[in-house]
Amino acid sequence: MAVSKRSLVGFSMIIVTAAALESHAQTTSATLRGRIADEQRAVLPGVTVTAHQLDTNTSRSVVTSEVGQYFLPNLPAGRYEVSAELQGFRIERRTDLVLQIGQEVTIDFTLKVGGLQETVTVAAETRILETTNNTIGTIIRKDEIDDLPTVERDFSSLAKLICRWLQSRPRWWTVSIRT
Repeated sequence: MAVSKRSLVGFSMIIVTAAALESHAQTTSATLRGRIADEQRAVLPGVTVTAHQLDTNTSRSVVTSEVGQYFLPNLPAGRYEVSAELQGFRIERRTDLVLQIGQEVTIDFTLKVGGLQETVTVAAETRILETTNNTIGTIIRKDEIDDLPTVERDFSSLAKLICRWLQSRPRWWTVSIRT
């Protein structure tokens, strides 16, 4: 049986596309980014931005670029306190931020001129609005998974349950599944 070169190329493209989609869906972390400026809206390079995960007591720090931007990828989901610090400015903090899997959050800081001992803390009382991703989703907690009627207790069996649920939804209703 002869396989045409065209069929082989087409099949290869399908495999590569499927692998790329599968690897993209395996997001297990969150991303934090933002811009740091002073009160006159001038960008501040060299600011140390620290994300402290409250549940594990671990921290990750980066320094802002020459355009005042920072980027903290691959943060484990959880509760965080984020601070921005530069000599000659007050330390500013955002507390009680909850980062979910797959979330990309933008948090901008405005630093005020002040002494080294002054700290400004802003409690995160409002919901975080994700502006970099236009998908609708939800997070299923471990206790919710444990209460589901599955034998395997495996994420693939949850996908099967969702597929059954989707059969009863209208055609225009779309759902993306992240594992």
